[in-house]
Amino acid sequence: MPNDVPSQNAATLVLLPGLHGTGNLFRPLTDRLPRDIPYQIVAYPTDQRLSIGGLACRVADRLPPGPVVVLAESFSGLVALELLAQKRHTIQGVIFCAAFARTPHPLLRGPVRRLTLPGRWLQLLPGPLLRAFALGRHADPRLTMSLRRALVEVAPAVLAQRLRLIAGADFRMDGSFAVPCHYLQAGRDRLVRPRSARWFAHHFVPFHLHRLDGPHLLLQARPRRCARLIASICRAWQS
Repeated sequence: MPNDVPSQNAATLVLLPGLHGTGNLFRPLTDRLPRDIPYQIVAYPTDQRLSIGGLACRVADRLPPGPVVVLAESFSGLVALELLAQKRHTIQGVIFCAAFARTPHPLLRGPVRRLTLPGRWLQLLPGPLLRAFALGRHADPRLTMSLRRALVEVAPAVLAQRLRLIAGADFRMDGSFAVPCHYLQAGRDRLVRPRSARWFAHHFVPFHLHRLDGPHLLLQARPRRCARLIASICRAWQS
């Protein structure tokens, strides 16, 4: 049974959201996290176009005192990598979910840059496409609506800039991060190819891969399974 009060030695799980950056889509996951896993969500501005470095500085300024475990979802994998490179905080471990260090799919490089008003276009995607590419074809309609609300909350120009950051992503470094890393790979991800995990395997020591059946938004589509796995990872780092 989980403890009602987190251990004094428990690391705070800091959740960094996907492209929309609002943090609102973490609710299915956080509702299922055991009580002994303290967490904090760091959201991104909905009306400011910040670089990956700027977003990393924002996160660094909002990290809680004490030990921290970073959970970076999708787009935020780039932010977490920059945060680690800045070395402004001692991070006990990092969990990447459907993340990437380089453009996750070659089709994103050209089309995203050529689209006019790509942020607005993303907000207007019909439900079937949102489910097919992000949530799974049989996703709960309420979850589809939550995703649409999260996208609409963000200024189209901000979404467009983040899409271009993804299209041009190419994080480079020499050597490896000496930070324990777990990578949650969505088995039916239609946006991030499986090979994206290889970069993390080559640049983190130690590295652990967890392949789970589910779509790109794995934390939302499989919250119970993800919560159990994340809790076990955090507890192992506490012991």
